[in-house]
Amino acid sequence: MTTVTEIWKVTVRANASMNTENLDMSNSGLKSTSPDMLNILSLNCCGIIKKLQYPEFETLLRSHDIICLVETKLDDRDEIKLPGYIFKFKNRKKIAKVKSGGNLLGYKQKYEHFIEVIDTGSKFVFWFKISSKIMNTDTDTVFGIVYIPPEYTSYASWDAFCQIEIECLDLSSRYKFVSLVGDFNGRTASEKDFLILDSHDPSNNFSDLIENSVSILDFLDIPRERKNRDIGKK
Repeated sequence: MTTVTEIWKVTVRANASMNTENLDMSNSGLKSTSPDMLNILSLNCCGIIKKLQYPEFETLLRSHDIICLVETKLDDRDEIKLPGYIFKFKNRKKIAKVKSGGNLLGYKQKYEHFIEVIDTGSKFVFWFKISSKIMNTDTDTVFGIVYIPPEYTSYASWDAFCQIEIECLDLSSRYKFVSLVGDFNGRTASEKDFLILDSHDPSNNFSDLIENSVSILDFLDIPRERKNRDIGKK
């Protein structure tokens, strides 16, 4: 069986004119100006230990400043090392006979003082923030590394999205910039991107609903009907 993984890459513009008087530069390795860009990699690696045996995989990791991996298939006894990088883990289990799932955050050592893990209770998302001191922003930027198990598997959870939403809303109330990366296992098939609700139905509660007109899709020349190669959704 061939496993296909998808790579999601984003390039974030960093602050090119940092005020070094406000930074602890003693151990960071940063010069007076940061790189113009931070390269962030998001990837379902389907087992990092075996992947690190391939030089091409290490080359891929080293071409990025920040690494977000899911399905690392590690437990707390495992140790992953890549010279020049620091790794943080959120494993599915502390000790596992059969290892599965798991999220990993990695970043170059020179960013050690500017990246911080945010501890939360959900096992489906691993949060961290990047200091505004190296970003071209007025506040810290928050990222969540997401892995949601596929439907109809032993690890599936019907409240996975709810847990992530609750934590995302909480962080959004404290931080201006919040983003999610990772593998959502989103089996969308031909499902619509919008909901049509009957405003006359008393069972519909609109108090917390942010309503957007679906006509905006027509204005942007976006088809209302989804065209998706994923035709196997049950």
